[in-house]
Amino acid sequence: MTGFSSYSLKTVVMLMIRENPKEKWENSDKPKLFLKVRISFILLAILKRWIALQALEYLQSQLEKGMVPYYFDKGHDVTGQLGATKKKSAAGYLAASVKKLRASMDTEQCSDVWRGYFKACQ
Repeated sequence: MTGFSSYSLKTVVMLMIRENPKEKWENSDKPKLFLKVRISFILLAILKRWIALQALEYLQSQLEKGMVPYYFDKGHDVTGQLGATKKKSAAGYLAASVKKLRASMDTEQCSDVWRGYFKACQ
C-alpha cells in the first residue's frame, strides 16, 4: 500500500468522525481518534485494534467508490494521484487484510498477525 500520504489516512478518520457524530468522540480520545498516522501505519501503536479495523474498512470502502474525499471539499480526491487501477488494487488488498486481521482477534496469533501487516517506524 505504497503511495498513500499520511494526510489521506488522517482524512479517512476525519470523514469517519463526520459521518458518525453519535460515536463517542471526546477530547480524551484525541490521540486515538486523530491517529498520528505515518505511511508505515504507526497508528496501531496508538489505536486499539478495533478502531484500526474500522479505519481500514472505511478506507477500503472509499477506495472502492473511487476516491477519498478531501475533508473540506468533497469534490476533491486526496488519493487522486494513485489512479483507478492502484485504488482498486489497494481496496482488494485491504479487503483480504481486514478479513485476516478480524479473524485473528482474540486468538493467540493475534499479535503476530497484526505485526505481520504493520511495522512501526522508529
